[in-house]
Amino acid sequence: GIQTSTVTLVAADVIEDTKHPETIASIVSKPEISRLRSIPLKIFVMVGQSNMQGHGYMDKMDDNGRFLNGTLEWMVETDPERYGKLKTYNENGGASWKERNDVWITYNRQNVGNVRPESNQHGTLVPGYGGDPGQEGHEMGPELGFGWTVGDAM
Repeated sequence: GIQTSTVTLVAADVIEDTKHPETIASIVSKPEISRLRSIPLKIFVMVGQSNMQGHGYMDKMDDNGRFLNGTLEWMVETDPERYGKLKTYNENGGASWKERNDVWITYNRQNVGNVRPESNQHGTLVPGYGGDPGQEGHEMGPELGFGWTVGDAM
């Protein structure tokens, strides 16, 4: 069977999510939603199979507990000037992946054989949308770089 993935990035600002208003309300205030309705919405659709599904490792480690060369964690660690913007750090030294509130993503994560078009993962752009079912939060694809680049440009 062929597995397909569809990634939709909504760049600029979010207008409204009528199916999930609680999601929007948790990120954008009501006055801000009203303002955003007047701004043109830009939508980029990225469609493909394994090339769009994203199998880039975010946090895979070697046997010694070090992030593998080329993983997203390794890139942040070795080139913080360029990639440090992908993380948010708290006062206790903890870190989490930074969410882009100005870029939204819808990801269609399905098992092989499931050909129904459905959106089963969506939200603000954050690393972890790539990979097969069961790999959530550990792989990423081209949506991350594309979303950051387009979001910064708009």
